[in-house]
Amino acid sequence: MNKESQECSVGKHFQPDQPQQDSHSIQKITIGSTVRATFNVSRNNIIASSRAIVSTIDNEENKATIIWETRYPEPISLCVDSKPASVSRFLITPQVSKNKNTNGIQDDLDEDDQIPLSSLSPLFSFEVSMEKNESLVDSQICKDRGDTLLRVKDYLAATEWYEKALSLTSKILIGSTVILNRGGKAVIADVDCIEGNQEKRAVDVTYMDQNEEKEEIISDCDVLLAIAEDDYSQRIQERTLLNLARCLLQIANMNPSEQQKFRKSAILACTLALSCSSYHDSQQNEKNIIIRTEEKARFLRAKVYMQSNKNKHAKADIIKLLKKNPNHKETLKLKLQLDRKQEVKKRSDKKLAKEMCKWVQTATNGESKDEKPQGDNLVSCKDKHEKDIKVTSLKNVHIKQVFKYVRLILITCLFYVLVCSILSYLQEA
Repeated sequence: MNKESQECSVGKHFQPDQPQQDSHSIQKITIGSTVRATFNVSRNNIIASSRAIVSTIDNEENKATIIWETRYPEPISLCVDSKPASVSRFLITPQVSKNKNTNGIQDDLDEDDQIPLSSLSPLFSFEVSMEKNESLVDSQICKDRGDTLLRVKDYLAATEWYEKALSLTSKILIGSTVILNRGGKAVIADVDCIEGNQEKRAVDVTYMDQNEEKEEIISDCDVLLAIAEDDYSQRIQERTLLNLARCLLQIANMNPSEQQKFRKSAILACTLALSCSSYHDSQQNEKNIIIRTEEKARFLRAKVYMQSNKNKHAKADIIKLLKKNPNHKETLKLKLQLDRKQEVKKRSDKKLAKEMCKWVQTATNGESKDEKPQGDNLVSCKDKHEKDIKVTSLKNVHIKQVFKYVRLILITCLFYVLVCSILSYLQEA
């Protein structure tokens, strides 16, 4: 099998990079054992899997009662040379507080669920060995294990392994190249000096800003990713970032309470993949045509932008994709979806604006129908009270006119503010 056949498609039929085959553990499904169970997220029609504990087994009906593990992605801590490794932070994935009253990605599932035995499968052998403090420091193996879990749609567990692979390749050293966030854009910088201990370090970096070289001292926590400069052929970081972005997007769709956080992280993963690809391509005479990182990252990022209602950014990625490949079917289909979405939004905004105009017109016309003082009433009054009645009537008319103009001014101001808000929203879209 050549590398091209192993590559993941840009379209929705995604296949992760083929890892080394890892068979399931030989453990049997028994009461109290930890297994992987498949479930369906009804609101998005997403089929996924996650870890659970078997509480009862009904062999007659071929069903089991399970208790879902309640958790979000957590950093993997592995042993190095038989010494426990310190728990690291995620580089991209958002870490959600454990104090939240939520079932993590299984928000739609019951705490105790009865499912067919056919929906259960044993954990992979490397997941079982994790409990025995397995020693592992290879980023390629971590990525392969993430691919294995992604293939069985366990997006949560796959995310943890992809993050571990990134942490092993992202090493901030003197002379290394890192990616920073400056003004909402990914900027490539060079590390000139590092001071401080391992827990808290100050990093002196140099980067180009509008054709001007800038120096800055930052914390190592401000570094988005350190580029693995010897990764120009295999591009492990780029592959890992793309697969991680797909996992984060699926977790976002399964978890409405933290949806925006995971979508932002998916966008970040795509952006970092583009930055790594751009850096490696600039260091080589030829671009890596096999991996096609830019094509995949922009397509995936455009999808996330659309789901986040950031249509302007999605359109920019789609235009760049079609500029390089005008006949790409998946991109053309995505462009059609975006155009339809924008057309529906325009119609809705126009309808809202018309309704607001009618409401303002009705309110102003209603004020112009104030009653005028009748002359017959004044004539019928006695002469000695005629002057007082005229004065009183004039005062009432003046007061009504003042209230009329005040209301008209307030309505006009409100209408102006609403129209400005709609125009600003349309420009952003």
